[in-house]
Amino acid sequence: TAQLGANVEASTRRIVRGAAGVRALGGGNLLFEPLAPFLAGEKEMRVLMKNRIKPDTGLAVENVAVRHKAVDDIILRECIPADGIRQVIVLNSGMDTRPYRLTLPGVHWFEVDIFEVLELKRRLVQTAPPDMEVFAQKRVGEITLIGLDLAKSSERLMGVLERNGVNVSEPALFVMEGSLYNFHDEDARALLQSLPKHKGSVIVGTSFEGRMLEWVRDARNQKKTPFLAELAFHWRSSFDSIDKAGAFKGWKVRNTRGLSQLARAYGYVIPRNVWEQGEELVFELYQEGGAKKQVVNKRGAAPTGPSGPPATAGNMGGGGDESRGGGGGGGGVAGFF
Repeated sequence: TAQLGANVEASTRRIVRGAAGVRALGGGNLLFEPLAPFLAGEKEMRVLMKNRIKPDTGLAVENVAVRHKAVDDIILRECIPADGIRQVIVLNSGMDTRPYRLTLPGVHWFEVDIFEVLELKRRLVQTAPPDMEVFAQKRVGEITLIGLDLAKSSERLMGVLERNGVNVSEPALFVMEGSLYNFHDEDARALLQSLPKHKGSVIVGTSFEGRMLEWVRDARNQKKTPFLAELAFHWRSSFDSIDKAGAFKGWKVRNTRGLSQLARAYGYVIPRNVWEQGEELVFELYQEGGAKKQVVNKRGAAPTGPSGPPATAGNMGGGGDESRGGGGGGGGVAGFF
């Protein structure tokens, strides 16, 4: 396990443990993820605790926590109904703890990442200490781990998924959280266009507003804040640029929301960050024809169920929805995760 941890730190996915730690420390009462500090590891948690800036208000939560919670709620909305989606594929899954937090016993959960990340998480979950065991029990029907470096072999994705049990003739929910912007425009387009457009399928992803990425790439801003140059190297695309490249062709877009808007809808705020323009977005792509059947209970009323993130409530209809949260208050450094 120690060697695997070292291999992950030396890989292109070295920040996945830190991301788990940030969610654990910065989730407040919004995101409860007890397994995350254990997966992050003692070393990473010490560094995060040492460098953490205490929020000005008890209502402040990390942008990563808001993003993660919003994706949680979309997954629950799509998978809980009796006729909901029954296969979830998480691309570049990292130290995602959702299959151990979200109670979805009828769902087959697939995680795709490099081998070292998946194997490290598998071993850590299997060796969770007694006080963590209750949080290390799977709550989905089945978990399948698929080792694939999407940065190098994304063209192999669909063949690998089919060989590992994904049913391409059934609706699927694809999750791309905190990783799509690491692809250049054409690579992001090729990846999204390779996903099957089955009726009822959904993609939930995160990306940056174009104006945010332009601000980060501006040499004048990098001169004032040198670490922006490193971020600009890793952040290779934006929501606007991949849309222009044709990444969303054949899909309908809905519920495009900035993290600041999502946070407000949850009753929280996220701290401002160094960039003065734009923020990170959570968005959905969907295929029509998968509308959930209305199940009527014994009293003749339609039951209530999860509606997704509060900021998107009542907006499950037509495509082209480009509503975004206002201001440059989101997209903090944690968005790098």
